Amino acid sequence: MPSSSPSRARRLIVYAGRAVAVEYDEPRGARLVAFLFGHAPQQPALPPDVVYRLRWFAASGRLGLYRDDQLIFLGAAEGALAELLQGEVCRHLAQCGRGGLLFHAACVCQGAQALILPGESAAGKSTLAAWLTTQGYGYLGDELALIPSGSLEVQPLIRPLSLKRP
Repeated sequence: MPSSSPSRARRLIVYAGRAVAVEYDEPRGARLVAFLFGHAPQQPALPPDVVYRLRWFAASGRLGLYRDDQLIFLGAAEGALAELLQGEVCRHLAQCGRGGLLFHAACVCQGAQALILPGESAAGKSTLAAWLTTQGYGYLGDELALIPSGSLEVQPLIRPLSLKRP
């Protein structure tokens, strides 16, 4: 697949001192990127460590996801592509993040106080965070929580709540 072209839109996701870019050129890609990363704050541009590109093959009805120039997904299920893209971005930011304590955690708040719920994958962090929101807590994120060096402020990676079937 050719590299970035001027007609492509680009969303930069900056977190924990690292950046990932997601590029797309159709309205379908724009909707997917807005859903997955639309709540992530816009921050000063950093050069991205990796670029993900979405491509829609209208003739076959298939969706493609490229990491840099390597195809990593080709299929018809938009949900599967979204889950893979979200996981790839979060994994990269977690593995390469710097500048503080980074937790694999869900994060909720009550007033000005945050509650970090760290744990392994499938430990129930997202389920507990979802339940806590029904009890009056505010949802901050369910994947990564960063406490920058020299700070007591929590910076969650904001993304849609992701609950798995039992």
